[in-house]
Amino acid sequence: MKQLMTAAILILVGVILVGVSALAPSAVAGQTAPLGRDAVMRECNAQASKTYALRDSNWSVSAYRACMAEHGEAE
Repeated sequence: MKQLMTAAILILVGVILVGVSALAPSAVAGQTAPLGRDAVMRECNAQASKTYALRDSNWSVSAYRACMAEHGEAE
């Protein structure tokens, strides 16, 4: 009976440790993982599309260029 309880506790602790490590952030705070050019372009397009097309006519282009430069990519 003691062996069964010990095994159950060890399995539970293992599951908890695996779950906690999966929830932990993979990057240090303030740093982002390097993205491929495709992922950077998708992110920058999404960020640039948050502006109003008629009112902010040049803002979306400027936001896209700034985002790409921030990631170190050519526009």
